[in-house]
Amino acid sequence: MPSSYRTHSGASAPNGRHRAGSRVRRLASLAFAGILITACGDGDPMAQHRNFEGPQVPGTPAPLAGGAESRVEAVGEEETASPSTTPVSEPPSAAPRELLPDLQVMPPRELYIEEGADVRKLRFSTTVVNIGDGPLDIAGSYDPDSRITTATQRIHRDDGYVTEQVAGAFMFHPGHEHWHFEDFTMLELWTYDRDGELDEMKATTGKATFCAVDEVLEDDSLPHVPEGPSFLECGQGVQGISVGWSDTYTADLIGQELDITGVPDGRYAVRTVADPAERLRETNDDNNDLVVYVELRDGTIELLDGP
Repeated sequence: MPSSYRTHSGASAPNGRHRAGSRVRRLASLAFAGILITACGDGDPMAQHRNFEGPQVPGTPAPLAGGAESRVEAVGEEETASPSTTPVSEPPSAAPRELLPDLQVMPPRELYIEEGADVRKLRFSTTVVNIGDGPLDIAGSYDPDSRITTATQRIHRDDGYVTEQVAGAFMFHPGHEHWHFEDFTMLELWTYDRDGELDEMKATTGKATFCAVDEVLEDDSLPHVPEGPSFLECGQGVQGISVGWSDTYTADLIGQELDITGVPDGRYAVRTVADPAERLRETNDDNNDLVVYVELRDGTIELLDGP
């Protein structure tokens, strides 16, 4: 686990993702170390579903329409200085500071092999946590002419203003039956050398879409952590991850699989990346990927302590 945050048993969002046909709470709770899960047979992954009810971001203005240009909106009323007959020399005010998110990938809590007729898949969970100064706040704006929902990142500032930039699009995922933000995660399988450096990529999911919500509070010691979850629904209105919170896609969901048919048994590196297309502004883009080492053997996968 990255040293920049600690695990917190913490609170969880009141609204979890729900599978079609039943309401099953999915909170990330499996231990990281020593995962060894034998192969499981074919099964139809069950989809998630949540309906959008609107943003719940304390101190955040109403959703802004997406647009190609950046703009600034005031939050609250400006104060007027009291008149004074004595000139007062004041130091220049400091420039406002942007409260950017910082996305990191946590170690996979689920890894297992799924075997089928002439197909072998690696199934995996994906957990993204925000350890930044401000929330990941993405607002959607639908254009009926183009039928595209533009996704705009809203960047909070310490002076109470919000700026925005177009970051991509929201798209409806028919398997999950809700809305996703494009190009949010990616997983790859690599060979590696004796020093643990990545050598040759053997398989990749490509850039995958994701619904971003507050699911589990990982670290309540960070500045600007909200009192409760702020982003709750997988709609096309507002999605995001608050400071200190994480969101997990479990291994049984549609899209949480990597085709490794033909990949021989052996030791490999699994690399997971958040925001692989760098669509989002963050405090740090250099910590968005995580590499763990695994061994494939006789239809099983074991998570190793290192290379």
